[in-house]
Amino acid sequence: MRHFITAAAVAAFAGALALAGNVLAAPPGQGYSITYFGTDGEVVGGATAHCSGEYLSWGDHTATYDKRTWYCD
Repeated sequence: MRHFITAAAVAAFAGALALAGNVLAAPPGQGYSITYFGTDGEVVGGATAHCSGEYLSWGDHTATYDKRTWYCD
C-alpha cells in the first residue's frame, strides 16, 4: 500500500510539472513577452518565452499586464 501511495504522489507531481511547463511555454513557432503593472501603472514585473524555449520571469505578476507575441524565424 505504501508503494502505491508513493507512486501516485510521484505521478501527480510529474503531471503538475508537465502542466506548468505547458502553461509557460510559447506556442510552436511563437515567442511572447509580458509586462506586469502595479495599481499605480508602474512596471512591477515581466516574463518572456523565447523562441528557443527559454522562459524568463522577474518581479511580481499582477492581473494588469500587456502581452506581446511574435513569430520565430
